[in-house]
Amino acid sequence: MARPGIPDEGALTKGLRMKRQPFREIDSDHRARAVSGFNLVRESAQTMFGNHVEKTMKVLIGYATSDGQTRKISRRIADHLVDNGHSIELAQLKDIEGIDLGRFDGVIIAASIHAGHYQAALSDFAESKASELRRVPSLFLSVSLAAAGHDADDWRSLEQILDDFEAASAWTPGRVEQVAGAYRPSQYDIFRRFIMRRIIAAKDPGADLAEDKEYTDWPVLFTAVTNWLTSLDSRDS
Repeated sequence: MARPGIPDEGALTKGLRMKRQPFREIDSDHRARAVSGFNLVRESAQTMFGNHVEKTMKVLIGYATSDGQTRKISRRIADHLVDNGHSIELAQLKDIEGIDLGRFDGVIIAASIHAGHYQAALSDFAESKASELRRVPSLFLSVSLAAAGHDADDWRSLEQILDDFEAASAWTPGRVEQVAGAYRPSQYDIFRRFIMRRIIAAKDPGADLAEDKEYTDWPVLFTAVTNWLTSLDSRDS
């Protein structure tokens, strides 16, 4: 498991982005398929330039969120992939129990760690879809504040939490990325705010404990997702 020229191509891609049609998120009442507004143009580009323009991929992004950062991460990844010409379906895991994963070239699953566990929605989805998940390329984004630091004990704990989840769900993701989350005191109850303030004070002494702070490294995250998707394209070519 992995843990971590055409001179006019850039101009072509820039021109295509002007035609972008944003994804729409799926909910429990309505399932909408998001398709890039310039896929036909990209297909023409592939005919002209061959492998210089990557294959359009159809990707499901399913997530579980508690404080909203994993939702934000999932939506920004969806935007990033649509900007690069891919077809995206985005939904909360609790809303897509009956989805057919065989429709997708790849699946990105995102969930966050709280008190040593992922959300129940992730466990329920992974257990019910384990056999399908094993047949489709997958990327799992494990979101936590611990991933923002470099403490060896914290990282061992992240690995143990992941191992426990894999054993319980019978699903081993094709690739895993540990993603730094966010500190959101504005959304915590009194007890959790007290606990989180102590954690952040120890790990980030310069932080303003009264203010929300995001630790997600967006360029690193987008690069990891793009590299994963490129590996699927390379495998199929």
